[in-house]
Amino acid sequence: MNQCIERIVTFRELAHHEHQCPRTKTVRRGDKWYCWQHDPVARLGRRAVAHTRAEAEATEMSNAAALRQLKLSEFDNLVRVAKDALEALLLTGYYPAARAHLKAVLDDIAARRAKLKE
Repeated sequence: MNQCIERIVTFRELAHHEHQCPRTKTVRRGDKWYCWQHDPVARLGRRAVAHTRAEAEATEMSNAAALRQLKLSEFDNLVRVAKDALEALLLTGYYPAARAHLKAVLDDIAARRAKLKE
């Protein structure tokens, strides 16, 4: 018999069918013959590569989320500083200076918000 020894399951018309892999045997492991797809050593290698790739993608997504959160918290801090500065200046009663300072702070916030969108 020139077939792979692995048993595979296929699903057709809401039923599953189990049968021997139809591929030609190519690799001998112990006393069993396998095709290129079902070779246990190759399977482990493919799984290791897939696992490493998935971990790298998860780490990249986690780093991106952390950076986004850091930028958002920085933006929230800027808004809080702007409000505090406005309240302090308005309490002094010197409105033209308060208005000029508020405009500068709001322009800075708008510039940083534009950078966050990049």
